Amino acid sequence: SEPAYNASFNVLDPSANAAQETRVSPFDPNDPHWGLPEAEGRELVEAYCGACHSLRLVMQQNMVATGWDATLTRMTADRGMPELQPDIRGSIMAYLNEYFGSEP
Repeated sequence: SEPAYNASFNVLDPSANAAQETRVSPFDPNDPHWGLPEAEGRELVEAYCGACHSLRLVMQQNMVATGWDATLTRMTADRGMPELQPDIRGSIMAYLNEYFGSEP
């Protein structure tokens, strides 16, 4: 029989979450931008988020605005991401909320 892993283990396995996803992920490893939609803020997300981890991880989060804000704060405070200028942070937040936010 197949082992049963808890949800925190499965979060990094795209096939385990396929049935649970409410929206189709644009993730495409063959695309030079990994499937990130072309819009203002994409390059900033690629640079700041993609510097430390997979953009697939970013795209699957599906957080509300306060979640994205807290994540950026945590990445700066605890993970070594450079302090973001207000206009850069605003562009990143707007992009993440528009394309990967959970609010309608």
